[in-house]
Amino acid sequence: MVSLALHELQYADRPASGRPGPIKFNHRWPHERGYKTLETEQMLSTTAQVTEMIDVLQTPDTVFDYVSDHENDPNWRKGVASMTHIPSGPAHKGMKTREEIVLWDRKRAIMAAITGYEAGRSIAFKTKAGGLQAHGEREVFATPRGASISYTVGAKLSGFPAFLVPLIKLGFRLRLRSNLDRLKQLLEADEQVRTSNESGYSYSKRHVPRAC
Repeated sequence: MVSLALHELQYADRPASGRPGPIKFNHRWPHERGYKTLETEQMLSTTAQVTEMIDVLQTPDTVFDYVSDHENDPNWRKGVASMTHIPSGPAHKGMKTREEIVLWDRKRAIMAAITGYEAGRSIAFKTKAGGLQAHGEREVFATPRGASISYTVGAKLSGFPAFLVPLIKLGFRLRLRSNLDRLKQLLEADEQVRTSNESGYSYSKRHVPRAC
């Protein structure tokens, strides 16, 4: 979940020479790294939030069961190496999640909490990773031809200049659209997503390609 925000908010220090070299992460915010282009009082403390929606030719129950099982996230969310429920089992309000994301070939673990859950309809999360506070929600609606999924993601930005906020929101939006397109392809391929008759929430992932 939070990986989407982290992907757009990371800063990298590049070598001084013009030659390509390894990228080294610096997780401090701009004002903590000594940038002098703007005074601290001109920095913002605001929330960048975007919502994207896509129609899927599947039943609402099938769509919700898939997106509420976070172990499926690596199949359709780029940059997510793994994601698990703590404790294991179907999602519910108050449950914790552990997400392992890949940033510049390095893995980082993110803990989050499910803050809202309505069976068959919506699931929401919230997390705080270092100086980043992120939140999001996935909602599923019935349509005449199947279902529609709405995905909201947002992050509280502290210490960012005003002109960067639209760019960060654009990054969120582009990533959401890409992930939702991949989700649609997976869910509309009958041979790739199958509901287990026994558990009601597990899926066969043998033929599901991982997002890359």
